[in-house]
Parts: sequence; C-alpha cells; structure tokens
Amino acid sequence: MVLERLQLAGRENDLVRLLSQGQRRRLALARVLLSQRPLWLLDEPHAGLDADGEQVLEACLAEHAQGGGLAVLATHRAGGGDALDMDGLHDGSRHDSDHRP
Repeated sequence: MVLERLQLAGRENDLVRLLSQGQRRRLALARVLLSQRPLWLLDEPHAGLDADGEQVLEACLAEHAQGGGLAVLATHRAGGGDALDMDGLHDGSRHDSDHRP
C-alpha cells in the first residue's frame, strides 16, 4: 500500500491541515506514485522531509527510473541525483562537434 510505504498508514482519515509539512509532502508524493505517469515534475521534493522521508523519496525515484520513468526535479540542493548531460544527447542528425565552439 502506498500510504504504508510513505509512512502515512493510519492517517487515512486525518484532515490534511492537521498533517505536518513532511507528512503533506509525503502525501503529495503518494499522489504522484498513484498517477502512474512516466514523467514526474517535482518542485523541491526534498523540502520538509526528514531523513526517513528523503530515503523513501530517493527509493521511489530510483524505482521509477528503473521502470523506465523520468523525473525532473527543481531543487536548490547541492549534489545528489544524476545530472543529464545535454551535450551528450543528440538525435543522430547532429554530432557533438556540430554545436560546440
């Protein structure tokens, strides 16, 4: 169950306004997980999460990527995650040397 995984089991009937900021962030992540969309757009997904919440988030991101999904994160955090090298991508119509100075 998604709520168990996000450590929200037993809170199903609680009003959202009574949840902590971290619990609200986990609830938002639950909505993303349940959407089953291949592309996730996440704005500051680590904000408000404790260490356990961050581990759950990272595990969810890793599983999503392993399943062929893509997550785009906007964050102010330094390090962590894998950066996409846009210079290394091309559709075959251009070579890296074609667009480098």
